[in-house]
Amino acid sequence: MKDLKQAAHVALTECMDVKKGENVVVLIDEPQRRIGLAFWETARELGADAVFCEMLPRATNGEEPPKAVAGLLAACDVFVIPTSKSLSHTDARRQACANGARGATLPGITEEAMKRTLKAD
Repeated sequence: MKDLKQAAHVALTECMDVKKGENVVVLIDEPQRRIGLAFWETARELGADAVFCEMLPRATNGEEPPKAVAGLLAACDVFVIPTSKSLSHTDARRQACANGARGATLPGITEEAMKRTLKAD
């Protein structure tokens, strides 16, 4: 878990510029739970008001998340979405960005890929 948290720290600080007190939503589905927990724990350590949300895996890429989840995304400052299927091209993600949120979708990311690539400067 240490390597995952190091990678999450780089992504949250260098890529997403998470600041103390910001509302951070980490949205995962079950296959990505350990990755999501690394992001959530790291966001909390950075002083963010972090929310960890797990939903059922979507059947296809681009399938909208549940309405309650879309509401979380619409209200956040930063989102991290490591899920097994892509939410990149969903209305929920588009609305979050339109509301000023910044973040990343990481469909299909593996623990090995995260440890190897997200720790890069």
